[in-house]
Amino acid sequence: MIVGGGTGGHVYPALSMAEAFKKADPKLDVHFVGTRKGMEFKLVPEAGFKLHLVEIGRMNHNVSKKEKLITLLTLPLAFLKSLFLLLKLRPKAVVGVGGYASVPVMLVAAVLGFKCFIWEPNAIPGLANRVLSKFVKNALLIFDEAKKHVKSPNVYNVGLPIRDDIELQIESKNYDYKKKKLNLLIFGGSQGARAINEAVSEMLLTEPKVFEYFNVVHQTGKHDIEKIEKIYKENNTPVDVMTYISDMPEKLKWADIVIARSGASTLAELAAMGLPSILIPYPLASDNHQQKNAMAFEKAGAAKMLLQKQLTSKALWSQLEEYYTNNHQLEEMSKKAKGFYKKSAADEIVSIVLKNS
Repeated sequence: MIVGGGTGGHVYPALSMAEAFKKADPKLDVHFVGTRKGMEFKLVPEAGFKLHLVEIGRMNHNVSKKEKLITLLTLPLAFLKSLFLLLKLRPKAVVGVGGYASVPVMLVAAVLGFKCFIWEPNAIPGLANRVLSKFVKNALLIFDEAKKHVKSPNVYNVGLPIRDDIELQIESKNYDYKKKKLNLLIFGGSQGARAINEAVSEMLLTEPKVFEYFNVVHQTGKHDIEKIEKIYKENNTPVDVMTYISDMPEKLKWADIVIARSGASTLAELAAMGLPSILIPYPLASDNHQQKNAMAFEKAGAAKMLLQKQLTSKALWSQLEEYYTNNHQLEEMSKKAKGFYKKSAADEIVSIVLKNS
């Protein structure tokens, strides 16, 4: 049983784990538990896995008092539904991938004595996993920084599962930072990021050397696409602008440098492809985990972090110009980024779970 979800950073790795479980033992039935509000509601059934719903709200510090109250009132029902599911399915192991949906199921599973594992993709664990680590004996962590925040007695260092189609691109990736024009890929997640869009569009209009140095792909998200597209068209700006990147593996293979947020899945893909980056953490992420993720990459020499409050077109250009004129730095950053990548991470996680279940 794989429990949790919410964002793509939880759901996509969970689906990679599910596929790895089936590959390790085709006789295994993999069940998901989540909510109808998270991305799992659409993605899990599309991938061919059974999804059970346990409805529960959020309890993070940036959630309204009303939502917290509703969550508290619905908790008893969520615990009862969790109890029913666990006794009905009696899973060999229960893996929590984070998100508020994981709390009632994982707590009940731990109390009932099922083999439980929490998986944490961020440098600072979310509230759900921090609470659950007091009850769950096994924790699967990506970042060393996360260890001090979990109470589980058994801690395993693992990689962050990435999509098979991205792993397939790794061997054919070309790293040539001495070429005349580098490829710059900009994205702010599937919905885009307005602060990034505004700073990037201003930079592309005002810095005369930007297109002398870079070929540019800019993903804006659906909310800003018309505005940004109009700006580029009116100024004859040679940018490949798009709402959503549907061929991310190909775009990451094409890119030499990336400007992006610092969610766990994004960082996993940058690490796998060995891509130097400018990371702009989403400032409202729960427990400020995106900033902690970016700090871990910056500390290792794999990226530069630029806080959103410091984000200007000039700050962006200053960093990009430094990258362009120092290809040795880019080569080193690429190697450091790859240091965060573990090949076949989903298989490794599955091996640990099955060995200890």
